[in-house]
Amino acid sequence: MTKGIWFLPNANGGEPSGPHSTEEISALLKSSELSLLDFAWSPEKSESTWTRLLDHPEFQSLVPPLPRVPTPKRFSQGLSKGREHIWREPKAKHTLNENDYRRFPRAPLKSEAYLHNQKHLSKGICLDISEMGIQFTSNQELSFSIGEEVILILRDSPEIGTTSIPSVIIRHESKSNRHEYGIRFLRLNPQLRQKIAKYVATSLGKPSQQSHVA
Repeated sequence: MTKGIWFLPNANGGEPSGPHSTEEISALLKSSELSLLDFAWSPEKSESTWTRLLDHPEFQSLVPPLPRVPTPKRFSQGLSKGREHIWREPKAKHTLNENDYRRFPRAPLKSEAYLHNQKHLSKGICLDISEMGIQFTSNQELSFSIGEEVILILRDSPEIGTTSIPSVIIRHESKSNRHEYGIRFLRLNPQLRQKIAKYVATSLGKPSQQSHVA
């Protein structure tokens, strides 16, 4: 079988274009005529539906690398700041909900998520979200360490949309063959922060309040 056979969906609903080679798809990505979030299908793959180019190892080397320049000091507070927001059981013996102690409450959010740096791209699931970050879970231990800065990609979330966010890993726990990671946002644009705050407030049944700046 010939290697590298790809078909692209027709935006107008007509016949898919193709076949295209892996080299042709890579060239279209490099010229920005295609995005890694665009869909493709290959008879050489096991998937029976369209999948995003980002999901295929052939194109993951084209994921933009983590910038080598430092983030602005006013926003990049890294691991030391992130630790301030890790949940710890209060000493008082009462039964308030965990979110009652949080400056930035979190709400459930099920969405495909990716973490990447200059060397690795890992797929997982977002479990919940707040203005400060998300809880990320994967069925395998990732090649990232606590304190490492990464790019988080949330994909196709009906509530948040598809977006990428500079972040830092602040926690890792292993639970019954699952690996959970605490991901803290390093910076958010105001529109995305407002969207997250509104979603959390709506999900928790609380009045929407003006978002804080981290």
